[in-house]
Amino acid sequence: MIVFSCLTVLGFFTQNVFAKEAQTVDLTGYWESESGVKVFIPIMRDGPMPLVLMNKKPTVLMGKWDWASQTLQVNNSRFSMVENRLVMTNNKVTQTHQRLQTLTPQFNHGIWYHEGKGELLISNDGKTEWIIQIPPSQQATIHKAKWRPENEVLKVRLDGRCTLDWLYEPDDNDLMYMLCPNTEHDWLRIHKPTTFQTVDWSGTWTSKQGWTLEMDMSGQQFGKVYIESEERIIDFTASWIGRSEGHSILLERKKESNAILSVDPNLPARATLRIDGLDIVFTR
Repeated sequence: MIVFSCLTVLGFFTQNVFAKEAQTVDLTGYWESESGVKVFIPIMRDGPMPLVLMNKKPTVLMGKWDWASQTLQVNNSRFSMVENRLVMTNNKVTQTHQRLQTLTPQFNHGIWYHEGKGELLISNDGKTEWIIQIPPSQQATIHKAKWRPENEVLKVRLDGRCTLDWLYEPDDNDLMYMLCPNTEHDWLRIHKPTTFQTVDWSGTWTSKQGWTLEMDMSGQQFGKVYIESEERIIDFTASWIGRSEGHSILLERKKESNAILSVDPNLPARATLRIDGLDIVFTR
């Protein structure tokens, strides 16, 4: 009975430590501010990420996710999650939004890519099916879409009236076919709806080669990072690698080549450092 109680307490403690180390970050949804400004964020993405102003005519603004600050940067404004609210801040104002609608990903939602055409982002704000077109110029536009017939093909006005069809390749959920008046294209899904999890890599990591990795983190920002052996110490300046979704960092050092450190999200206690053409595996 005593052993069971100890294990229960230990399990509770471990779960709470993990909860403090890893927090889910999700800005997606349909939001409204105190002044009535409506915002639609269709997807989380480490890199170029759209935000739609929904008042009057929907307008797409392209921002960029910043992993270090955990914010979406759109022009001169930053959007972040604070106590389950979407907070926009810039040099002039702070605006708080309440989520009116959470998003429920469907089988076809995500970001689809075609070389030369750019990307299509498919999502639903709770009432309307939307397609955001992001060409290579990043001048994104948003379009309403409708199922015809129900759940078979998606009709949308892009290059004329186009049809998006997933049934032509039923064995591959990440391929769709677009038929327009003058063009026909295959599109490949490159990103599915997901949430992000913060990480805590701070502490001491060791390797079988005799190297020790020391990392200092404050939130998602890096402080002192270095590796040492009996013979030498190598200091680094650490920063997140874009589009790695919090899995890889760039380690820069003076007068020598850079290194890359990656942690597999499925093996969070194992890190691989690629430096000078070698891979050093660290564990903690």
